Amino acid sequence: EHSEVTKGKVAVGIVLQKDETMLVVDLHLKGTVNIMCDRCADLFDMPVESKQQVIFKLDSSEHLEEDDVVYLTNSETAIDLSQNIYEYIVLSLPPRRVHGENEKGKSLCDKETLSKLEKVLIQKQDNKKTVTDPRWDVLMKLKKNS
Repeated sequence: EHSEVTKGKVAVGIVLQKDETMLVVDLHLKGTVNIMCDRCADLFDMPVESKQQVIFKLDSSEHLEEDDVVYLTNSETAIDLSQNIYEYIVLSLPPRRVHGENEKGKSLCDKETLSKLEKVLIQKQDNKKTVTDPRWDVLMKLKKNS
């Protein structure tokens, strides 16, 4: 409900290895998800790719789930991987999510938003140049002289 990933197109390859006491599921995720750019707040398609493994252990008693181990009782006849797949998609996203650049090295972010950001940065830089603490100025002079 409060996820940053609301839509996307991700292909999931699944390889299932069955053993007497466990199932090993290898997942390979590859595709794109539509997320918001951290710089310009515009939506864009970000490529994602991940390889993960989930282990389902067969046991007659119920256990708590661990990170990559899920315990199944003998009465269960199906496994649901949808939550695991969703979590692995979210985990494969980089910490900083911004538009890429074109062939010329220019950002693909929204030009109007970028121009507003530049104006704010220029104003901040101008304010920093005019406002200085005189005590620091004296210390900087001492540093330059020594």
